[in-house]
Amino acid sequence: MILRIIFIVACLQATILSAQTEDQKKLIFERINQDTKRNVVLRKTEHFTNKEEFFNNAQIIPVYKINLDENNKPKLTLNKNYFLVFYIGRLYVFIDNENSRLFENSPIIQTINKYNSEKKPFKVVYFTENFSLDRKFLNPLITDNECNYIIEKDINYSFSTYVENKYGSINKLKEIINTDSLRENLKTIDYINYVKNDYKSFEYNCPKDTTLILKKLISQIRVSTKNFSDGQEAKLLYRINEKLKPFENIRNQLKKTFKENRSSDSIIKANIDELNLKEDKYKKDRSNTIGLYEYKVYGSSITNELLEVLTDGQFIDFKKYIDIMNPIVETLNPVYNNKYRYNYGKEILEKENTINKNDNKAFKEFKSKILNDCGCPFDETIKREIIIR
Repeated sequence: MILRIIFIVACLQATILSAQTEDQKKLIFERINQDTKRNVVLRKTEHFTNKEEFFNNAQIIPVYKINLDENNKPKLTLNKNYFLVFYIGRLYVFIDNENSRLFENSPIIQTINKYNSEKKPFKVVYFTENFSLDRKFLNPLITDNECNYIIEKDINYSFSTYVENKYGSINKLKEIINTDSLRENLKTIDYINYVKNDYKSFEYNCPKDTTLILKKLISQIRVSTKNFSDGQEAKLLYRINEKLKPFENIRNQLKKTFKENRSSDSIIKANIDELNLKEDKYKKDRSNTIGLYEYKVYGSSITNELLEVLTDGQFIDFKKYIDIMNPIVETLNPVYNNKYRYNYGKEILEKENTINKNDNKAFKEFKSKILNDCGCPFDETIKREIIIR
């Protein structure tokens, strides 16, 4: 019986290894070998010298993406570019044949150890793509062949309970899965067209050109939605201008009154300056909101204005259009979580070999050229905060 179990495990390991390409095997060996060299304890006790020795002791675990069939039942699809390597109690996560991440004290290690010791089959899965500040990352989960349960951080959930807790509903999960699918199929031309209409990129590059920025906001809405009328455009622009310059009418009336009374320039300036300070504070107070889908122009939230002017369908389409190219960052750090967006354009350009991934300046230069050709050269006179998008 013991010999039969050993034979089955050996056959399973051989099957898993055969699924990895030679480039992937080389990447696995080099990354983990390098890691053991850096670690003093591992270097003395566990350092390996050749591939055969390493692969005889390493457990390579395939990763499956959970999709939904027509009946909303889970369907597992192997992602050949994602895999885990379990070696001497350390778990390495590899995604897209490039990025790797080490788990040393994660509950998933205890779960894998438990399944291995009990000789129980299991699968590593994920639902949707996750993005940190500067890269895509994998949050590995454990399940069985039928996806009857989901184990995350050593807590066992039923499939339906996990979906409800994590995503709110099965329909919301389907929406995110669909967005992931659309994102994965984006091409260079899609990114170019997106940047040409991305008002946030124009706001960052040439912030003094308010007219151009608002024009691009309207373009982005028209590209992403259906039946956006001229009346909606006029109403939205009026509401945004009112938001950006809430005291403009008061300011104009004040200037008119001072001139009629023939007040001195110094008195006019002092009163206008005081009004400007009040306006800045007012705008700051109204902009100090944090939400999962908060849209801003010059730091002022325009989310309510969009919700009031756009139909429900138009707002959803606008949100989805931005989410596809700039997914919201999800991390365990509350400082960053849901407050920033990941710029997926870099992955598109590198995947299609439009830019050299080893050239750190290539992506920025590519995007800058698009904006420059659209009449928005980078304004070096403006001091900017670090914006992660």
